[in-house]
Order: sequence, then C-alpha cells, then structure tokens
Amino acid sequence: MSKVWPRYQRQEQELLEEALHHRERAQAADLHWQSVLERSSSLEQIVRNAQERITELRREQHETTARAESSRDALAGGRARRASVEQILNDRSYTADAVQKLFASNQGRNDSDGFRAVGVLADYAEVEQQYESAVEQFLRDELEYVVVETFDVARAGIAILREEVGGRATFFVDSLRKLNLQPNQPIVPFEFEKQTVSRLDRLVEFRDPLGPAAKQFLPRLQSAFLVAEAAVAERLARENPAYSFVTPDGTTYQGRVVSGGRPPKRDLWA
Repeated sequence: MSKVWPRYQRQEQELLEEALHHRERAQAADLHWQSVLERSSSLEQIVRNAQERITELRREQHETTARAESSRDALAGGRARRASVEQILNDRSYTADAVQKLFASNQGRNDSDGFRAVGVLADYAEVEQQYESAVEQFLRDELEYVVVETFDVARAGIAILREEVGGRATFFVDSLRKLNLQPNQPIVPFEFEKQTVSRLDRLVEFRDPLGPAAKQFLPRLQSAFLVAEAAVAERLARENPAYSFVTPDGTTYQGRVVSGGRPPKRDLWA
C-alpha cells in the first residue's frame, strides 16, 4: 500500500498539471478567438467604410459626369447660338446694321418677351432677274422692312432698338389675311409710252403670308414706273413730279430729284 500511494499522488499531480496546461491553452485560444473577432469586426468596419467611400465616389462621379454633360450641352448650345447668330448676320448681310442687330438679339428670346421677327420684306419678294437691279435700288428701304405678325410685336421690336441694340428700323405688320382687301388699280394721270416697261408693282410679287395685298401698303410701288430710257424718264418726271420713273440701271427720276449710283454688292435675291 505504501508503494501504491506515491504512484497515485504522482498521477494526480500529472493530471493536475495536464488540466492546468489545457486550461491555459483554452484561455489562450479564447484570447486568440477574441482577437480574431475583434480583427474581423475591424475588417468588417474597414469594408463598410470602403463600400461607403466607393458609393460616395460613384455618386461624385455621376454628379461630375452630369455637370460635364451639362457643361457640354451649354457649350454646344452656346456654339449653336453663336453659329445661328453668325448665320443670321450672314443671311442679313444686305440689311442695315440695326436690322442685323435686331435679328441677332431675337435669338434666344421666347415668345413671352414680346418680339419675334418673321423675316424682312426681301425674304418674300420675287422679281424677274432682268428687273432685279432696278427694283432693289428703288425699294432699298422697303426691302429691309422687318416683317412681324402684330403691331404689339412691332412696338416690342422698337423697344429693343431703343433700349438695347440701338438704331432704327421699319416694321411691316403681316396680318393681311385678316383684312378683306380687293385688288387696287391706281389711276395713272398720263398715257403710257412705248418706252414705259411697266408700273413697278406689276414687276414684284410677294409670297405668302404677305401675298399680293402687301403691295397696297407699299405706295411707292404703285407710283413708280420702269422706263427703258433715261431721257424719257427725265421728261416724264418733269411732267409728273408726284411719280417716280426708274431706269433699268436703277437710276430714279422724280420731279427735280435724281438718285442713282453703284449700289453695294448684295446677294438680295438668292
């Protein structure tokens, strides 16, 4: 019995030591597990932060892309408006400076601003090629009349000229369709001679929406005549000072007044 007891004590001691060793390992494993959990939680937080940052960067990218597209659209719109204005100025190169500025200012405006030009009278006029020079020089002012739809629009255009771009212009109100106009045949107080080609209003036609009625509101057309020879025009002007007589080269005789010369080169009838 005395020999067995020490052996039990030794085994017990070994078991205690082994239990202590396992407990220490368990504690170490538990600490490691806690460390792993903390590291995992930290990594999850890092991942969440990264995902939030990615989301924020994507949002910023979308916003930047949207701003860039908006800037491109604005730039394209600006270039288009500039090109449109340049085209208008080119198209209206034959018109007075004030009329060009008026059409340029018309770009970018909406109807609520009160002004919208339809064109100029020259845009609607049609003349046979052989009479173009004479008609253009005689009607140089009328052909630059700015065509608008109502008198209110004409007043709005005048306000723009007065308050913004400067200059003067004449407006032709095209609401002729609302008027019940009958063809007008003015009485001519002298006999036509063989050198008299035609009354000027018969050489000019106006396209819709103006139409033939426009001639009744251009009195100079109905009181002017195209004459083949300068001597005949001079004599008729002396005898009929209330009327104008135009030669094919554009020289105009009226009473004691003669006007003519070399007109500026303009592509009016293109």
